[in-house]
Amino acid sequence: TEFLPVSSSGHLVVLKHLLKIKEMGIEWEVFLHAGTLLSIIVYFNKRLLKYLKPKLLGLIIIASIPAGIVGLVFKDTLESFFSSPALVIPSFVFTGIVLLIAGSRKEKNGKMPLWWQALLIGIAQSIALVPGISRSGMSVSAGILLGLSFGSAFEFSFAMAVPALLGAFLLELHSTSFATIEIGPILVGTLVSFLSGIFAIYVFRKILIARKLQYFSIYLFLLSLLLPLLLVMR
Repeated sequence: TEFLPVSSSGHLVVLKHLLKIKEMGIEWEVFLHAGTLLSIIVYFNKRLLKYLKPKLLGLIIIASIPAGIVGLVFKDTLESFFSSPALVIPSFVFTGIVLLIAGSRKEKNGKMPLWWQALLIGIAQSIALVPGISRSGMSVSAGILLGLSFGSAFEFSFAMAVPALLGAFLLELHSTSFATIEIGPILVGTLVSFLSGIFAIYVFRKILIARKLQYFSIYLFLLSLLLPLLLVMR
């Protein structure tokens, strides 16, 4: 669910609790981030190159500032506070509501955000540091609500993801010891991360362009209703 607007972090919190999944080693996170980053680069290909132009690069930098600040200051606190599946449920509901509102919006034809719109999209992205709130869901929805076309909001959201994933990759790489790494499983995990990333981006775009964002909302609402039952039975 890394690139689908349903919050991979929220699903991870739930699965860790229900299935008693242990934390992955940081070396796994390094290579999984590499796989997901590569999937964006391969999927969007030459379309990403235009974001190296000074004006568009400036928009990406502006949009990345809020999440960078919030992440450095509050990331560990937020992840610790929202480590309970019960607290993730309201975040799922919130994401579903935002997607429902954005999906019902009449499409406009904006191609690129203005600087203040990029900042607001970045603020929306920073909210997704709370587990259960989707990064792609918040940034794409913010773009749509600010007047971008569905396709432009989608592309800008994933262009924003590149520096975020690259930063996470470099920080984790700096903290990783590769002395005891098992290269076989790591490479398989990276390949799966890459292929699933490509597939998720493709599916998300298809559903978005078809104006069916409510599909994700319905999923999140049903999951939010089902989770309390699963937690009680657990």
